[in-house]
Amino acid sequence: WNVKRADSKRKNAGAEHASSAFPPAGATPTPTPTHEVAELSTGRRSTRKRQNTASTEVDRAAGAKKMKTAEVATAAPLPVVKPSSPKPSLGAGSKDHLVAQKPTQKPTPRQRGGRKAAAAKGSNKKSQGNAGKTPGGANTTGMAPFATAAAKSTRVAFDSGNDWRLPDCAVGGSHFGARRITKLRLAMPTQKSEDTILSHVLGHRMVVTEVPLKKDEASTGLDKVVSESGCGYELVSAKVKEDHDVPSFRFASARCVRLIYLQITGDRLADLSAREELEKLADFASLSPRKAVSRLELLQSPACMLPKTKHAERRPAIFFISASDACEIDENGNDGCGFISEEYLVDLLGGNKAAFNTLAIQVRFLAPRLGLFKGMLMRKRAMVGPPIQLSPTMKKAGPSIARTERDETACLLITAAGRFPSKESVFVGRLVDSKADPPPPSFKPKAFDKKSDMIPRLLRTLGVRPETLRNYIKNSSSKLANLNHAYVVGVADPTGSLPSGTIFVTGLGRAAGLKRIFITRSPCVRADDGRVARLVSSKPAEMIQKDWDWLRRLPFGAVVFSNPGPGMRCIPSQIARGDLDGDRYFICWNKEVLNQVKADSFVRGPVKQEKSHLLPPRRNECWLEEAQELMVNSIATEEVGALVGKLYTLAEKKADGSARLLRDRDAEAFGDAYVRALEFAKHGGAIFLPAHLHGDVPSRLRKHLSSRAEAAAVPFAVRDPQSFFNWGNVKRWNVKRADNKRKNANLLLLQ
Repeated sequence: WNVKRADSKRKNAGAEHASSAFPPAGATPTPTPTHEVAELSTGRRSTRKRQNTASTEVDRAAGAKKMKTAEVATAAPLPVVKPSSPKPSLGAGSKDHLVAQKPTQKPTPRQRGGRKAAAAKGSNKKSQGNAGKTPGGANTTGMAPFATAAAKSTRVAFDSGNDWRLPDCAVGGSHFGARRITKLRLAMPTQKSEDTILSHVLGHRMVVTEVPLKKDEASTGLDKVVSESGCGYELVSAKVKEDHDVPSFRFASARCVRLIYLQITGDRLADLSAREELEKLADFASLSPRKAVSRLELLQSPACMLPKTKHAERRPAIFFISASDACEIDENGNDGCGFISEEYLVDLLGGNKAAFNTLAIQVRFLAPRLGLFKGMLMRKRAMVGPPIQLSPTMKKAGPSIARTERDETACLLITAAGRFPSKESVFVGRLVDSKADPPPPSFKPKAFDKKSDMIPRLLRTLGVRPETLRNYIKNSSSKLANLNHAYVVGVADPTGSLPSGTIFVTGLGRAAGLKRIFITRSPCVRADDGRVARLVSSKPAEMIQKDWDWLRRLPFGAVVFSNPGPGMRCIPSQIARGDLDGDRYFICWNKEVLNQVKADSFVRGPVKQEKSHLLPPRRNECWLEEAQELMVNSIATEEVGALVGKLYTLAEKKADGSARLLRDRDAEAFGDAYVRALEFAKHGGAIFLPAHLHGDVPSRLRKHLSSRAEAAAVPFAVRDPQSFFNWGNVKRWNVKRADNKRKNANLLLLQ
């Protein structure tokens, strides 16, 4: 508000008060009590107090005390008062001896914020308001009774709903199931929104709803089946995503659950069975209900948009190809990555310059006679056989047992952020290559300390001095030439000739004298989540020259992991439990950082292979009903989401408060529980956390925790149990445990 305007109003109110302090002609003159004008037109808690010059020192002190109470009361919004002409004084003992006030204006945000302060002092205000009043109602403290009376009636008038709302506004609106529709997105009947596999299959029978994940919303379950206006809808997929309608914060963002319904009945529509239609796509009945939920969620993945070319308009990257163009290959040891022919990839993406520079794509591949696949496809030269080679670890659901005309067709979708190298990697590659043009001045590289201190904390744990990190962060952000880190995607070796235990970074092989590199991925909450890997910078002896020249020509933006030997542990699983289905890896080749890092070496011993999650092929005819029960459990979804943030905050707090940083026992425990909570939606089960740390977690979230390591670890399927669960930490946490119990629990986990 305009300060000058408020000052002038106060001056006018003071002049009005002085003129009304004298009784009219014929009335008995009476002494006028001290008055202080309450500022009703603004929400300012002014410390300026206007007093009558004829007041005594005792009245002055009493008036100041009363004014302090009135200022707190007037911070809340007051009702509009329509005063008549100023009333004259009616003599001693009259309650109408007051100063006429201006009508209040619309409450400001500061006034609304003052309600809590006024409510907190409600009991004191009542006792102070009655103090100094005579039984006859006269005010002996020198405070005008108008302000106190108005303050008392303010809250009653506001809470009673006396505002501008329309009649029956609380019962109107449209509903979908048990919830009210607050937002509608409309489209022309001819407009197609086929940007997901599910939207293409369901077409106009698909209804998309989004429900915020809040405490009050979670108290009401979601709808599995909805009947509205003679039409029936059944839930087929649910996915938790960021809520873009709610402002996000630095370390947290609001979330909502995106529900997809299939219209199964309706006027002039053929009746459908949601379960039968989904079983025509893949064998979801052979999965556990929780696995089925996560596999149906993959069908909601949006496609990226391909740019406009001479031969095609801008369109989503969804392709329907022959199922014979794809085949399954033997497992190469790297989880979640297959291969695609160079020529086939370029033709698929339109044959432009961006298509020739594409390293890899992240895909969702669905073929009823092959199954549902998820992961990366790395480009490969001189392929023999079908142009698309799918790894067994990419398979998320088996082939459909329902034979339809779809069996010879496959759907290939490139995800929204699934084209590599990314735009940022292209600019970093131009910095690394001295022969290329520098990036534009507007380019701002992604700093690894922008959102959290996760990676700097890991580097400090591994021995990097804090001043070294501060200097590097400052130098790399001020001058692009000093940039020595990047985020790249992990892929499998398309040549199969890289030495075991090594990596190759595309576009970085020309860096002189670079023999090793620091690598990690997010979330990195343990000291062994960061590694120093050997970097291949010269042609290996087992690799032919054509493959080496081809590797060196690839643009910057990917880290190629060598294939492990038979029965050996793969490298990605030892880097913060990573895989190659689209994970981004942080790499740093700064010499000062590398000289100070003391990271653990890779484990080269054999590991027991996990049985496929698709076995045994036991079919469950009620799989969709059981999956829907998990989809609509919004309370568990909201609670686990809150638990994830709480566990990470506690892990940060314990690490920062200890000299051992991430090697602190409690920090390791919270970090492991945080990672398990992230995977709760896929695997379920209890989240292991030592019993002495349960008190740090809010009571409403403790039901998802378990203090028994073996009970929490068995239902939690991990690809690499030894790398995921550190039994040395369990030994430190549970010193009093007998050795035979630890051995039995270790064997049980591996089984």
